[in-house]
Parts: sequence; structure tokens; C-alpha cells
Amino acid sequence: MVTELMGTKAETLERIASLLTRSIVQPVCKFTVSEWRSDESGCLARIQSHFAHQPGPFIVRSSAIEEDLANLSNAGKFTSIAGVELKDRSKLRHAIQSVIASYGELSSGQNQFFLQPMVKDVAISGVVFTRDLDTLSPYYIINYDDASHRTDSVTSGRSNKLKTFVKFRNFKTKNRKFEKLMEAIAEVETVCKSDCLDIEFAIEKTGQIHLLQVRPIVTRGRTLPKVFMVGHYLHKIFMKIDHINAPHPYLHGWRTFLGVMPDWNPAEMIGVKPRPLALSLYKELITDKTWSYQRDDYGYRNVRSYPLLVTLIGHPYIDVRVSFNSFIPKGIDEELASRLANYFLTKLQDSPASHDKVEFDVVFSCFFLNLEDKLQGLKKNGFTESDLKKIKDALIELTNNILTHHNGIFANDLNKITELEERQQKVLTSSLNPIEKIYWLLEDCRRYGTLPFAGLARAGFVAVQFLRSMVETKVISREDFDDFMASLDTIAKQMARDRSALSKEKFLARYGHLRPGTYDILSLNYREGYDLYFSNQPLPQDPPAKKDFRFKDSQLRTLDLLLKKEGIQVSAEDLITFLRQAIEGREYSKFVFTKSVSEILGLVKELAAFYELTPEDASFIDIKTILHLYATLDHRDLSCILAEEIERNRSFYEITKLIKLPAFIVEPDNAFEFELEEGKPNYITLGRARGETILEENILTSNLDGKVVLIPSADPGYDWIFTRPLAGLITMYGGANSHMAIRAAELRIPSVIGAGEKNYSEWSRAKYLEIDCANQQVTVLR
Repeated sequence: MVTELMGTKAETLERIASLLTRSIVQPVCKFTVSEWRSDESGCLARIQSHFAHQPGPFIVRSSAIEEDLANLSNAGKFTSIAGVELKDRSKLRHAIQSVIASYGELSSGQNQFFLQPMVKDVAISGVVFTRDLDTLSPYYIINYDDASHRTDSVTSGRSNKLKTFVKFRNFKTKNRKFEKLMEAIAEVETVCKSDCLDIEFAIEKTGQIHLLQVRPIVTRGRTLPKVFMVGHYLHKIFMKIDHINAPHPYLHGWRTFLGVMPDWNPAEMIGVKPRPLALSLYKELITDKTWSYQRDDYGYRNVRSYPLLVTLIGHPYIDVRVSFNSFIPKGIDEELASRLANYFLTKLQDSPASHDKVEFDVVFSCFFLNLEDKLQGLKKNGFTESDLKKIKDALIELTNNILTHHNGIFANDLNKITELEERQQKVLTSSLNPIEKIYWLLEDCRRYGTLPFAGLARAGFVAVQFLRSMVETKVISREDFDDFMASLDTIAKQMARDRSALSKEKFLARYGHLRPGTYDILSLNYREGYDLYFSNQPLPQDPPAKKDFRFKDSQLRTLDLLLKKEGIQVSAEDLITFLRQAIEGREYSKFVFTKSVSEILGLVKELAAFYELTPEDASFIDIKTILHLYATLDHRDLSCILAEEIERNRSFYEITKLIKLPAFIVEPDNAFEFELEEGKPNYITLGRARGETILEENILTSNLDGKVVLIPSADPGYDWIFTRPLAGLITMYGGANSHMAIRAAELRIPSVIGAGEKNYSEWSRAKYLEIDCANQQVTVLR
């Protein structure tokens, strides 16, 4: 939407300056390129006269006729030169010529440039979008910098200290930092007669607000979503959050939180706005019941009646209170369990950045060597020595049940995975129709796939926790940890070797079911998209070989003494065997059960095609609809059932796309406003990597060798990228114990797993990055 006030960058600032009362525009002195070319000296004289009483420094800014258009912003395309002093005509002339040169040799003489005094004593600077750029949904999105005291840190993309604040338009902010800015932005909208603006601002330490630029957001003819409609759905979310925060008679804990990364982190596995098929598959296979059956089997509290995942208008969240209850051992009495759950919740409330690593930073879910030291923190919160002993004893008993791998639950889960492979073949080669095959593949997958996988994933976590504690107690070094991880022979390594060793046909027979989005029907598996994934990637010349590693005898003796002292009923040698089998078994079990998921998606695609529906159509089917038809003969034809479901869910999904929610919800008000918190990423290895960045949308068409690859999720379906010698890896989502973290560790790829939305967004704008895992730093090089 462009009004009569909108012109070039300079013209717009000039026109609105006198109309504003809640912000100011620094004085503008503008020229056309033609004016400059015909009379440089005259222009320089005018500049010095115009700013005779203005102290420097000044900024020479671009104001091209190709900038700030209704259909094209060209943001950042042209040059501006800051820090210019007017008394030095030579440098001033050079700055102006540099700006003009950025327009190109054949640029129009009607292009402009202008000068302004630079804003001094900057406290906060940034950019406000008055609607979401992707959806045009009615949110104010403020990307700001309150650390560097520069005015260009947000637009240049060079700062590592950027923050983001999101607020629904009709919600009165409770963030006092932005109260005055919101009033100033509302005034600009009124003056410009538009609520679809891109506004650069700076705020002095005195609180004075400066407008640096105002331009229209490019809408390209899209319809602006109605504020009332979005507000209606946000109010429903507000009420739901408020309701589930109330005490529950069967759960310990004074309240709950909602997160996309704790426990069975949906953001990593299905994304934050999954389509109905992916969401329903994930719930059916894992988060509705399977997850809690596993916890119960492994010695934790029985929470079998509780779904772990709740959805807010299509956005999946983990109910943290339910999750924390499920990590409390059965051996702990009700009174102590209640206090422990409240302690976990309070600790997370005080350290929300830990929401993606709660098992390492918040809860105690197994025994490890320095557990007693970690438990001491409970004393500051009213727990007694007796309480600590009860917790430790319960965790030792629970851990012993997992570690007895020769005849315990861990061994049983490994055996079930083998049975799943047999059952997959029986169903796939049977004469069952597609709906029947889908039903039985899913039933078998749940019983013999995701249930044992959930157990093996728990064992894998115990293994990593034990290894970490061996480093922290100095039984082994961090280098020993890395060497052990590098000696693991997981699916990622096997696939890299097999890529060179096997024919295409044999390679696909083993790995063809894998896909970057495990539950996403729109994500091609390796068989469907072989050329897409591998055609631009030459065969690895030096695939990772199997590496032998053995801890020193002195380390094993020390470990034996510690295990015996703590009452752990396995030897050091048996523990090391468990560590290896647990981590490798977790990765293998996922490899096997995802074949069932892939076959289900293939059958859904086949069913859809029979009724002339596309895979994109099929992504809006809820898997429960198909499962219901296994034992139900409906009066409607299947084509009508599917068409009605797709149409309804497609319209619902359009609403889902309009809504913005934070990764971690603390209060009901977070439905309306929130700040993207800078979480603490997980740095994998102690290595350093430097290279050109490759984003997810370009990985299929780029040579990944020596590059830093950025992908949103840590879904193991991206395993194919590990057939290439990456320089480094960054993911937006993913925990310290995620599959991608394990793969990066074993291949010794310097990686940042779970960088968070803010960091990921910032780093993905860079052309070159350096990752320094030892110092836990990421530096934008270009």
C-alpha cells in the first residue's frame, strides 16, 4: 500500500518530518545524480551551507528511484557511507561518488543521494515491520540491537547481538522498553495512511526516537489478513494456555510451560507448523501414548493417560509439566515427587534458555558419576540430605535396570527392532489393500518400532550422560570422549562408506527409504530423489573408515572403583559395551522404524493418486481418518471423505500460517507478544570450521565440500549430507543429545546444534562463517 507521501527514501523522510510529534527525522539535504554531475562544487557548497550549524559526523545515503518501490524494495542493494566530515571536501566527494557508483554505470540521472547528521548516543537501533513479511499477518516485528550503539547493525547483518521482539497489532505491550516506540510507529502509520511499513529507527539514551527510513512492505498484490480474525485465534490460544497452566489433580507441579524443544522435541522432528499428515503421524506413533509406555517400562512414573504433545491452532508444543512428571523414578514417594517436580519447573522458569536441553540442565533422570555433586543444588531449595539420598538411590535402581543389557529391557528393545524388519516384509508383500497395509504398518511400527526406539533413545541418553560425567570427573579427557564417539559405527558412517562401495541399486535398497523430513510426504526419500540429493555430490574419495578405540586400563580400573562404590551393578568393560551399543542401537532403531514411516507415506501417496489427488493434497489428510476406515464402512465414498478432509484441513492450515508463537511459552500473554530468547546453542566437538555458507534451499544444487551447511531441523533424514566432507554444520533446532549431534560428533564435524531462531536467522544471512566450538563462538566473516 503506497500513499502520496511515499517517494524515494529522501523524499519520504522530507515529507513526513514536519508531521511527526512522537519521533524526529534528522535534517535532509538531497540531490539528483544529474545535479551532482553538472555541478559538483555547487553541490558541495550547498551541503556545507545547509549543515553550517550542525555538528558532524554525517552520513551519505542512497536514494535511488529503484529503492523502496511498492513491488520491489532493493533493500541493502546500494551503498551508504557513514562517518563523513564536511570540512574535508575530498573525502566528502569520494563518499558521494561511492554512493553514486553503487547505482551502476548506466544509472538514471534522476537517482538521488542525500546527507543527514548521524544520530549520536544511540541506545537502541533497529527495524520495525508493521506486518509479518512472509504472511502479512498483523504483527509488529522489531529486530533491534541494544549493545553495539550503532545505527546500522541490524540492516548490515554484521552484529552478533541482535534481538527480536514480536507483538500482535491490537495488544497493548507490557514491554516498557518499547512503549514509546510503539506510539511513535502508530503515528507513522497514521501519517502514511498505511499499516504495511518497514521502518528503521534509532533511540538515543535520552529516549528521543529518530526515524531513519520509512518504506512500504512489498505485498505483490497479496491480501492483508484481517486483524480481528487473527486476534480471535490468538485469544483462543491465550485461554488454552491459561487453562492448562492450572494445577492438575493427577500431576505434580504448580503450573506448566510449553516448548517446541523439550523431551520429544517436535520442532526438530516435524517443524513448528507441520501439515496435518506429519503432525498426526508423529502423535500417533510417539507422543500420544508410546512415549509414556516407554517411560513406565523403564522405571519412571506412570503417566500413560497423558498426551505429551498439545497443539495450539496447528502449532505443536510439549507439555513440560507432563514431561517432568515422567522423568521422576517410580521409587520416589508422592510428597518428594511433588517437591521435585516444582523444583524442576522453577529451575526452568529461572533459566528458560535451557528448554532445549532440560535433561542435561534441569532434571535428574538417571545416575551418572557426578550426580551427587549436581544434587547438592537441591539443598538451596529446601531439600534435605535424606531427600537427596532417596533421589540418588531411586536413580541408581532405575539405571541398573537399564544397564543390565544382557537380559534387561534394553536388550529386549534391541530384539524388537529386528522383529519389526521381518514384519515390514510380511505386510508389504501381502495381498492387503493400501488402507489395510497402512493400518498394520503403523500398528507394527508403534509396537515394534517407536516403542523400542523410545527405550533405546532413553538408553542412548543415559550413555551420553555417563560419558559426559566421565569427562567432568576426569576419568577420561574430552579428547577421549571425542575419540570414543568417532569410533562408533553408526548408520551415518555406514552410509558414507556404502555410497562408494555399493552400486546405486544396492545403495537404495538399504537407504532408499530415508528422507530429510521423516514424517513429511512432500519430502522425497532417497529413492524418489536420488539425483536431487546425490547428482551434485561426487563420490567421497576417502569415506570414513571404522576406527578402533579403547580406554586405557588405568581409566577402566578407576571407573570400576567408582561404579562399585556407587552401587552400579556392571563392570567398567560392560558399561563401555553398553555405551557403544546404546548409542549405535538408538541410531539403528530409528533407521529401521523410519522405513515403516516411509512406506506409510508411499501408500498414502498411492491412495491419493488413485483419486487424482497430489502429494500436496495428501499432506492435509489426518492419518486417523485412514486408520478409522480400516474397520469402518462409511456411507460416503472414499474420494468424498478424502476431499472433504483435505479442503477442511487446508483452510485450517492457512490460519496456522498466520499465527506467530514463541519456541517457549511461559505465560498466556505470550500468545500476543514475546521476545525471541537467545538460547545457548550446543557446540559439537572442539574443532574450528570456516567456510562459505549453504542454506537448506540450496543444498540440493550445491557442492557441499568444505562448506558450512545451515538447515532448520536436526532430522536424521539429512544423513546424505554426511557423505560429503562438510566444513561445519548449523541447525536451528536440535538438542545436545539429538541424532544430528551424535552424527556430527562421530564424524568430528564442528557443529552448532539447536542455534535457536534468532541465531539461525542472523547466521543464515552471512556468506562466510567461522565456527569455533572450543570457545563456543560463531563469527560472521562476510
